[in-house]
Amino acid sequence: MKEYKDCKFVSAKDCKIKEVTDCKDEYVYDMEVADGSHTFFTNGILVHNSIYVRMDNILKLLFKGKTDVDWYDDKVFQKIKSFVDDKFQEVLNNHVTEFICSKFKTSEKRIAFKREKISSEGNYLSKKRYVVHVRDNEGVECDKFSYTGVDIEKNELPSKLKKMMQALVEKMMKERLIGNDVIHKELEKIYNEFKALDINDVGFIKNLSTPKHALYFMKMPKGAGVHARAAEMYNQLITALKLESKYELIRQSDRFHYIYIKTNNKYNIDCIAWKDKYPKEFESLFEIDIETMFRKTIMAPLKKFLINHKADEYDPSVIIMLGENNESIFDL
Repeated sequence: MKEYKDCKFVSAKDCKIKEVTDCKDEYVYDMEVADGSHTFFTNGILVHNSIYVRMDNILKLLFKGKTDVDWYDDKVFQKIKSFVDDKFQEVLNNHVTEFICSKFKTSEKRIAFKREKISSEGNYLSKKRYVVHVRDNEGVECDKFSYTGVDIEKNELPSKLKKMMQALVEKMMKERLIGNDVIHKELEKIYNEFKALDINDVGFIKNLSTPKHALYFMKMPKGAGVHARAAEMYNQLITALKLESKYELIRQSDRFHYIYIKTNNKYNIDCIAWKDKYPKEFESLFEIDIETMFRKTIMAPLKKFLINHKADEYDPSVIIMLGENNESIFDL
């Protein structure tokens, strides 16, 4: 037996065949994990079955140094697709084979890559968190956006807010929007739409997974999550106002909405929940904290997208006064 670093090689004469069975052609299935990331650990090694490759150099090669090409031009797209599927894939797999054979001292080709998606734009926030504008998916041409692991897709956000954020992200990507000037104008439009929404379309959506606490009126134990506090406030208020026959209480495992409210109410609370429809009786008791809700439901999920597009967080409560020469008060 000959040793080579950490690998051990055994000669054929030292090996014995233990069993011979018939081999049949079978499908090979893709591996999936519960969180949808396609990533898992095996024998302590982080394993993943795909990679993303930037196309800057490919575009420069195909279009005389240009990367800003018209992806909707069929001739342009077919040129990209043909190169990726033939030349690039061949070069990549040749390098992979060479590396595997050299690294693991084998003559067998065990790993090969095949192209899955071609995307014209991509917004990568962190590992396994990205949005790509897909133009071809496994040989089928398309024009769609694929979202993976990003906060704007969270189940706790109402569908109308998700659509507003998706529309902005897709516009920023397709139109290459960069900087505060253009992006803040879009965020101002979203803020005005946000203010006009019905309260039932703004609140977070949660499940009450924690066991019900034994509490005194309007008090919560330290460390209770805001959704649990909001649910308990709702239950106690509905009971105190004798509205149980009109509105259902929130029980453990129930799905409900909650919002942040201004603390200038007689109960001095900062959040409130509701089961299905926001109780009309609450309208005279509480005022929604629009700025806080906008910051938490819209700006927080968009934060990393804004960084990628070189824009600061938009704060609707801050108004900069401009002078005669278009100077802000901070420049005077």
